[in-house]
Amino acid sequence: MTLSVKTIRTPSVFDGTTYTQALSETPQLTLSCYSFGWMLRKVNPATGGIQDYPVDPQQIAIALASTMEFTTGFIPDDIIYHKQVGTKQIVVGYRKQQKTGLWLEGREEPIRVPKRFS
Repeated sequence: MTLSVKTIRTPSVFDGTTYTQALSETPQLTLSCYSFGWMLRKVNPATGGIQDYPVDPQQIAIALASTMEFTTGFIPDDIIYHKQVGTKQIVVGYRKQQKTGLWLEGREEPIRVPKRFS
C-alpha cells in the first residue's frame, strides 16, 4: 500500500491504522546536538537525499519560544472555526435552529411569535 503525504496529514477518519501509518513516516527534519554544535538534517522525500545544515542553538530557541499558531479542520459538525495562538483559543460554534419559549416575569404563558415571522 502506497501512501501520499496528503493522505497521512489529512486523514478523513481517525482510526488506529491511519495513526500507525503517520507515525511510521520518515521525519523530514531532524535536529541533533553534538559536542561540536547543532545540526539540522533535512530529507528530500522525492529523491531520498539528505542534507545537513549547521544551526545556531540560540536561533532555534527563539523560533521555538515564539508565538505559535494552530488551526485545524478536524472539528465536529457544530464547530465552524477553531484557532489556537499560544495558550489563547478561539472556538466558533453553530447552534442549530430550535424552538425556545420566552417567558416574561409575571406572565403565565410564553410570548408567541406571529405566524408571518416564523
